[in-house]
Amino acid sequence: MIYLEQSGQGLCTVERIYIGKIMMNGFRKEKRNVKAKQEMQKYPRFREILILCFSVLLFGFYIGTAYASEKEGAAAPKEETAASTEERTTDIPVPEEAETEDTLEAEGEWEGITNPEAEDDIDNYSADEILADYDPESLELPSGASVEVSADDWNLLLVNNRHPIPEDYEFTLGTIRGSLQCDERIIPEFLSMLQEAKKDGITLEVCSPYRTLERQEYLFDRKIRRYMNQGMSYMDAYKLSARVVNVPGTSEHQIGLALDIYTNSYKTLDEGFGETPAGIWLRDNCAEYGFILRYPKGKEYITGIEYEPWHFRYVGRTAAKEIMEQGLTLEEYVENL
Repeated sequence: MIYLEQSGQGLCTVERIYIGKIMMNGFRKEKRNVKAKQEMQKYPRFREILILCFSVLLFGFYIGTAYASEKEGAAAPKEETAASTEERTTDIPVPEEAETEDTLEAEGEWEGITNPEAEDDIDNYSADEILADYDPESLELPSGASVEVSADDWNLLLVNNRHPIPEDYEFTLGTIRGSLQCDERIIPEFLSMLQEAKKDGITLEVCSPYRTLERQEYLFDRKIRRYMNQGMSYMDAYKLSARVVNVPGTSEHQIGLALDIYTNSYKTLDEGFGETPAGIWLRDNCAEYGFILRYPKGKEYITGIEYEPWHFRYVGRTAAKEIMEQGLTLEEYVENL
């Protein structure tokens, strides 16, 4: 204060110095702010990216923990009651008695493959019963020359887990006998095959030709439930079931072109049927009547279905002969047309 009073212009000088310092500090602060803004402009979404990366890491940790828990549960499954199973799968009907691994092995469902309808009390008829209503002479197979085939032919419609039944597909059902039905166009040749087998001393029996969507859903859901009762997760049970029973909407039984055939001396629909006289006769002669062994052994990686020596599909005589002679599947044959 003394200095300011003694100096006539001291007050203005000091004030200017003080103001200059304030301005210099403000300029430096503004410069830092501008520099910070320039850095942010280089990385305009740095904050959002940082948050996203953290979220991804957190989600990955959660998924990994859940997967590890599921694997641990599959390795050491807990014993479940029918009630607890029903809680987990409310859309799958639970049987009155849960089946154990031992009973499934006895039925051929754990180690081997069994047709899902073999356990049901469904209609089945022998060739004698079916042919009783027909004049044998009318069943003689007419000789026919080979015809040109096309992938668009109704009898070559490819139906599998990758090719579901078209929504607009239509056909007319014909009755084999009783409740057994199939596409009416295949009945004449099917009856001829039954009669020829009978002449050769082979008595065939037929079950499960045409199936409704509801029937296929029941069979598929039941298979899933049985595998889950063994401790499998739903997804594992689903994948394994799809190798034995076609997923609903992808079964040839639903279009009336497939039949399950066995014999009176071997009524178990499993792999062993293929080594019976009836199984061998069908494999050797089915093509003469327009049928093929749909799921041959060794071609599971193509068909997606386990070997089924009882499952025969109508494709027409020309295509059947080419498929069986060349050892093809329907998938391979249609792909090359």
